[in-house]
Amino acid sequence: MGFSLDNIEIESVIRRMPVFVLVVFRMSGIFFAAPLFSHASFPVSIKIAFAFFLSLIVFHTVQTDPAELPNNLISFGLLAFKEVAVGAILGFFGALVFLVFSLAGSTAGRQIGLEMASTLSPGSELGDSLFGSVYYLTALVVILALNGHHWFIKALAFSYKAVPLGGFSFTPKLAYKMVDSFSIYFSLGIKMAAPFIIIGFLTLIIVGIVLQVTHQTNLFVLELPMKSLVGFLLFFLSAPFIIFFMKNIFGPLQNELVGLLKFLR
Repeated sequence: MGFSLDNIEIESVIRRMPVFVLVVFRMSGIFFAAPLFSHASFPVSIKIAFAFFLSLIVFHTVQTDPAELPNNLISFGLLAFKEVAVGAILGFFGALVFLVFSLAGSTAGRQIGLEMASTLSPGSELGDSLFGSVYYLTALVVILALNGHHWFIKALAFSYKAVPLGGFSFTPKLAYKMVDSFSIYFSLGIKMAAPFIIIGFLTLIIVGIVLQVTHQTNLFVLELPMKSLVGFLLFFLSAPFIIFFMKNIFGPLQNELVGLLKFLR
């Protein structure tokens, strides 16, 4: 009898293996798109291991019948691609939030004369402004302090109920939601950099007045040091408010990730 039960269990595992494979594909999508898990310092082997073990945990909650899955290799491959897209879309939505801080930092650095100072962006692995990288890394620390990495995992775990395997479809509502979210976060980035834009504009006016009065001062000798000095002073004074602003932006993210699931089917 024991041998028979073992055979039944093995047959059940083999029968549900395609379901587990699709669960892994959806889970892996977020590890290669979400701003925390897709970080360059996160080794690929660790990402794959996390995706595999989290899939083992979530797999028992998935009620999809293997008989409903396609038995054609091409159709199954297309279905796997759709599952990766579900995780990637959730991760990309989180990455949109980080665009706020990269945009704000780049704009602020440009206003205080640091557009020539660039460094490697940890998010895009491309050249970015100094302030853009500082804002991005600060946002990573803030979201980790808020346990934001749990939000992505919880949203993805819930997605197997909200969007069954094979149930994803790219609808106009999803496209509209992504565009609308991008416009909202873009405006937040501009608002975050607004003090530096104003300071840069006022500094330029002051430099213009000084030039009109003295007629002897070189524009570049006066403008750049003054903008940099005022800009760095503003940055250090506004640092607590920047962190508070980040926390307010991250606050609704957990509900936004869960709410996004209704646009995926």
